Amino acid sequence: MPPCAAAFDSLQSKYRMSRRLKDKKRRRRASFFENCILVLVGVMAFCLAGLAHDRGIAQKWVTALFATVAPFSMVIYARRKTLSWSFRMALLICLVIHILAIWAIFEYVLASFSRFSPLLWLPFMLVELFGLIIVSRRIERAFTGRRDVVKLDF
Repeated sequence: MPPCAAAFDSLQSKYRMSRRLKDKKRRRRASFFENCILVLVGVMAFCLAGLAHDRGIAQKWVTALFATVAPFSMVIYARRKTLSWSFRMALLICLVIHILAIWAIFEYVLASFSRFSPLLWLPFMLVELFGLIIVSRRIERAFTGRRDVVKLDF
């Protein structure tokens, strides 16, 4: 091997190593900020639940609030790298339908309940989470016409 080729291979390997270190540092920094946001959202949810309790808001409406916030935040967190305009519009359509459905369920079906624990609603939230991922993706495809594959990162 000529000396020029050996020197070029050495520079190339140093460049790859430097790029790997920078990418690793960037991923670590991004995951740190994502974890900070996740902790802040948890603290804020806890504070909102306490404020709702202090103000005398019925527990079923707090459950309705968490039934809305939890699935949508999980979908946004899973698709955080591909937040395109079509995804945002699809999620907005799903949010409007979800709010109307949750209001109807909690106002009319659960009218006799003043207390309804979020833990009882958790199975419905999990089913809704997977349904929301599928439906938002189909609405997004209707907007763009593309059939690309989306990788979910949890």
